[in-house]
Amino acid sequence: MKKSAILAAAVASLMVGAVQADTTMYGKARIFLELGTEKAAPGGVDDRIQVSSYSSRIGWKGSEDLGNGMSAVYQFEVAYNADGDNTAAPFSTRVGYGGIKGDFGQVAIGQQWTPSYVLVRGKHDPMNTTAGGNVYGGGFPAATRVGNTISYINSFGDVKLAVAIVSANSDTLNDAIDAAISIPAGPVTVGVALAQQDAAGTTSPTALDLGWASGALSANLGLFMTDVNGADDWMSVVVKFKTDGGQITAQLEDNGTDNQINAAYTHKLSKKTSIMAEISSGDVAADETNVGIHINF
Repeated sequence: MKKSAILAAAVASLMVGAVQADTTMYGKARIFLELGTEKAAPGGVDDRIQVSSYSSRIGWKGSEDLGNGMSAVYQFEVAYNADGDNTAAPFSTRVGYGGIKGDFGQVAIGQQWTPSYVLVRGKHDPMNTTAGGNVYGGGFPAATRVGNTISYINSFGDVKLAVAIVSANSDTLNDAIDAAISIPAGPVTVGVALAQQDAAGTTSPTALDLGWASGALSANLGLFMTDVNGADDWMSVVVKFKTDGGQITAQLEDNGTDNQINAAYTHKLSKKTSIMAEISSGDVAADETNVGIHINF
């Protein structure tokens, strides 16, 4: 039997198993055409035109009722290089965890989104491509997702709290701690994120976010402090405006010396399909113009 036939049979078996196990299969196709990308730093790449896949993914998630108000929860998600640039290793792990959920909250083990990104820092990562992206890492041990992690998530009314303990080495558990809280008050939401590395680490970064939303307009002000030196501290302002057909997004990133301006327009063709254009220009990252399509399935 050909390798392609074997792979097709394996995928079919996984899909049948997913249905039987009450698992939801989902994904995103995010394919962009990069136009006139040029690195700001000397020696960077020249202008180019190329097709790129930004965070295209396939995933499975679900739960099983355990009784007594508890359930088992699980999620496995892989990135897919839809542009074909890496045919030797087209997949890479994004998320993979299992846990228990109940009245006490949720405890999970595996590779997961960091609490600080989900509740605070992710609000300052509004671009779909690599346009911009100087701010949201902010010196935290992991910018978005982190492996070897035990997490706890809970909600107290509208207040959300999450903590993750990261074991990067086999001889200790708490190589890093990432925690965040989000507190809404009417149209305003306040978020605070903290991280602490072990004795070998050099940073204990803090992220603050003040969000406001009313009707079609929303705005977020973020401060990202690494506690190392002022040059690594960033401020971000993100403004979003929903139109009848999509959304306009604008962001200013600034660290007192360098700044970056990012802008995007997303136009919905349907509930699951959008086309978008993004531009970025500034002192640190590349100057970019990207146009592409985003399909949820």
